[in-house]
Amino acid sequence: MAPAASGVLASLWHVPRTSPDLELPALPPTSNPALSGWRTPIRAETTSPGPFGVAGALPPGLEGRLVLLGPNPVVVPDPSSYDARDGDGMLHALEIRDGAPVEQRSRLIVTRHLVELLGARAPSGPLEAAGPVASRALVKLASRLVALDGEGLGYRVGVDLSTACVEDFDAMLATPMGTQVVLDPASGDAWFLGIDPLGPPWLRLHRLSHQGIMLDTVEIEMPSWLVEPALGLFHDRVVIAESSIASPVPRGDDDVIGALRFDPAKPTRLGTLMHDDLEADVSWATMEPGHVACIGATRHGPSGPTSFALRSSPAQAADSGWWPPGDRGFLERLEIDASTRSVGVVRLDDLLLDSLRGDPLVHPEDRRFLYAVTALRAGDEGALLVKYDVSDGSAERQAIPDNLVVDEPQFIRDPEGHSDEEGWVVVHALDRSNDTSQLIVLDATGFGGRPTSVVTLPTRLPTGIRGLFLSPEEYR
Repeated sequence: MAPAASGVLASLWHVPRTSPDLELPALPPTSNPALSGWRTPIRAETTSPGPFGVAGALPPGLEGRLVLLGPNPVVVPDPSSYDARDGDGMLHALEIRDGAPVEQRSRLIVTRHLVELLGARAPSGPLEAAGPVASRALVKLASRLVALDGEGLGYRVGVDLSTACVEDFDAMLATPMGTQVVLDPASGDAWFLGIDPLGPPWLRLHRLSHQGIMLDTVEIEMPSWLVEPALGLFHDRVVIAESSIASPVPRGDDDVIGALRFDPAKPTRLGTLMHDDLEADVSWATMEPGHVACIGATRHGPSGPTSFALRSSPAQAADSGWWPPGDRGFLERLEIDASTRSVGVVRLDDLLLDSLRGDPLVHPEDRRFLYAVTALRAGDEGALLVKYDVSDGSAERQAIPDNLVVDEPQFIRDPEGHSDEEGWVVVHALDRSNDTSQLIVLDATGFGGRPTSVVTLPTRLPTGIRGLFLSPEEYR
């Protein structure tokens, strides 16, 4: 273990602070886009009561805490080679109470990386099995708020954004936890995958009850290590979207696991598994090589199970150097034909999207609307927020001003709403003209209209953050 940190970094030890703020060391100048411009990391943990600038009026039903997660490196030894996936996880929260923002807060997650790098006091739990940085996904399951990076166990965080422990669900989970967690709103069960580079097995499917009890763990047969598949949920089955990004198939017990790469000869597979027979073999169907980033909604189509997904593929399938553009892709309908074990692919829009979100209170098979931001979100002319109606294929578009860099939108249901468009679409945006952060609130029913309100935050946040909204009952 590294020696104990001194000075301001000693605040990462879990001891009472004389100040709520923690200053981080300055980063050296760099042209690396992952560390500069709108992705410039913030250099402090902060707690701020304001002042907040509010244009318009926040809806009365929008009360709770917006919690966002993204990479924010503490130390960068070599800025030229830094990748955002290596950034330490940092949480950001905005509390809204009685129709007004009342507090903004940012806190680092005390991860295995920070313990090793700085000698910070380790959170309880099996730290050796935890992910290194926990900066990719924030999920709420079994009454726990968990930060993940897909490379190990996640970290449970408190409502005050403190790091509570390494989350292994009372020792019922001992292998990595994937970043894609799909909830069944009716039962409260959570489904997720786990990629294990020390396999085989390389892939496991888990089901966790709303009480935090591991109900099922199923080994999914895969020939080799691969990137995390996308996961979709039907009322009667799950669907797993295997990627064409994988390591070469090991040829023997002594064969070293190779680096992940795109295999143009490896078709993408969609596999389905029935809820009531998880021990059965996965039923696979194939389609052209590529990568499915996420599945936003599901249906039972005329030929078989249908998924509405973000999918990307190379312009030429023979391009062995291709790599999927992060979580980006085109909205496509993937319909399994059970008789031919093939997948029909229909592109629903020509916009390259950077994310795809639905109402978390609606089962994926019952979702009608999905919300997205284009990959041109980074202050480029023509950037759009989009609302898709998967029942008829229509779309509404909201232009983003050129001075704004917009992050992933999320839908927040009105407490009195009964559908997945009765509520608000909330997005974090960075104003490049004055380097300030904003929270933009749109009425989801009148999506193409002017924002209901725009909140200017007292402390700037980096872009590339995503998260969820907690009602007052969930965090107080």
